[in-house]
Amino acid sequence: MKIEVHIEEQLEDLWSQIGLSQEEIEDKYEDLAKKVEMLFQNYLKDTYESVETMKTIAERMESEIKLKMSQFELGKNYGISPNAPLNQRIKVAELRLKNINEATSDQKDKHDRFFKELCDCFDILEIDDRGDFSSEGNNFGSARIKSICNMISDLKTKIYNNTQIVENLSRTLSSLHQSLGLDPYDPPNTLGDNTIQNMEERISTLSEKLAINKKEYARLVKELNRLERMTGQQTITPPKTNIFNDLVIENIKKRILILQNDKENNIPMSVEYLKKELLRLWGEIHYQIPSQSEFPFFYSSNPNRRTLIALESEAIRISKMIEQFEPLLDLIAQRAEVISEYSSNVDMSSNPNRLTSRRGAAASALMQEERARKRYQNELPKIHEKMLKYLEEYNEIYGEPFIWDGENLLDTVRKQLEKEKPMKNHQTIQISKNKTNFTQRAPFQIQSFMI
Repeated sequence: MKIEVHIEEQLEDLWSQIGLSQEEIEDKYEDLAKKVEMLFQNYLKDTYESVETMKTIAERMESEIKLKMSQFELGKNYGISPNAPLNQRIKVAELRLKNINEATSDQKDKHDRFFKELCDCFDILEIDDRGDFSSEGNNFGSARIKSICNMISDLKTKIYNNTQIVENLSRTLSSLHQSLGLDPYDPPNTLGDNTIQNMEERISTLSEKLAINKKEYARLVKELNRLERMTGQQTITPPKTNIFNDLVIENIKKRILILQNDKENNIPMSVEYLKKELLRLWGEIHYQIPSQSEFPFFYSSNPNRRTLIALESEAIRISKMIEQFEPLLDLIAQRAEVISEYSSNVDMSSNPNRLTSRRGAAASALMQEERARKRYQNELPKIHEKMLKYLEEYNEIYGEPFIWDGENLLDTVRKQLEKEKPMKNHQTIQISKNKTNFTQRAPFQIQSFMI
């Protein structure tokens, strides 16, 4: 339908009534033409803008359709006709979007839920480099969700393993905090490798501190008891404790300082105690009491600070030596036992009447002699080999051999080992020669002395 306007006759009638000239009427027509043209232009503009708006809406909705189908992996059959009328394109797009949103609403929720769970796992494990999962992204398809679920499964396995590690480390740290008198340990909320490394480093630091404090505590308690005995005071052993913090050690140090002052203020009693203590220590290591020329302080009848220092230094030196070479003293005791047992049985074997007594007693005596002989032949060389290591170490540290009852044990053991080597080799040869096939050996028979 085209626009047709027939108003010329009416206008000319009106203009004639006004009394306009022909020239003025032409001007009026010209003005009217301009106004009509302007009206059409404005209408055309409004219509164009409406078309562009509809195009924008249609294209936006169609782009959204493509994006959602891509995000949810719905294929590429968009159902879009770009040449269709705009109002039809918009209507089709609206319906298409509605159907897509209804079909994918649960899938989007599932994706968001799993992605949040994945982020929580990353946070717990302190993982910053998250690769393809650094952001939510625009893909909400089933393949993406499956990939997220697989990653969650892997991370939860690591979380489980790290939980066991962190719990064990937390128990160790709690124990260390308690032993060192620190504030209760709060387990971490994260389970990443960085957290585990920090915990291990903390354990290493605190363990080293605890070991130092325990060693210092033991040393101070020993020193405390020594000073208490020296000053004649009642021995006050600190109560058994599992806490070895600096405060506990500092309190013992204060007590030691008090006792050291008491020692200095009562030198005669301290000197007398040290002389008795030296006699005990020398006796423990079978050391010959030094002569007055060798150690005049032990024979001093005028106790003074110099005498106190000399006696105390010697007592401390021997105590440390006994502590350091306690394994050697144990070996010396074992050696003495083997030799004593062997010597006793040698003396008994020279008695011709030992086998004329009751038969049971005779059998026991023979078994005892055999046992002593085997210990002498087999155990004694092994004891000597162990002793040699400690005796050489003692000689290197103190610059003198270890003397036991006036005997240079280092020389003695070396000579014994030289004698025992050929005997050992001979025994080895004899054993190999005397090996008997059990199938060829004569049956066991009860001997007359056993009845």
